[in-house]
Amino acid sequence: FHEMVENQGGDTRVIDDYSLLPRANFSRDVVAEADGYVQHIDSEQIGIASLESGAGRITKDSRIDLGAGIRLYKKVGDSVKQGDVIATIYTGDEDKLSDICQRVKSSYRIAAERVNKPQLIYGIVDSNGIHKEE
Repeated sequence: FHEMVENQGGDTRVIDDYSLLPRANFSRDVVAEADGYVQHIDSEQIGIASLESGAGRITKDSRIDLGAGIRLYKKVGDSVKQGDVIATIYTGDEDKLSDICQRVKSSYRIAAERVNKPQLIYGIVDSNGIHKEE
């Protein structure tokens, strides 16, 4: 990993010292409003919220805020209790923080029924081809 960062012109010191990474000026936790299980997360809305935070480009001329983004703590199939932090929003624009938090909160569907966590690995690719995971 160190070589990859170095070969791409990155500052390899951040590998050992995360405090060197850019930090957002503002952050806010998004909390679950009910007990239950995460049934669904609308990934498109999470992506839009990420753009609104400054973590992506809306146009090719948009400036990316390297300290902005969203950290998702709860995934599909996870149990949650009312008040649990399900995500944290990081942004440089305090005026957008409430709207971004609302978008992320509304992206989560929490219900009483337990659901299975989705399969993360569907197959492995090697020199012999693709091997499907069961």
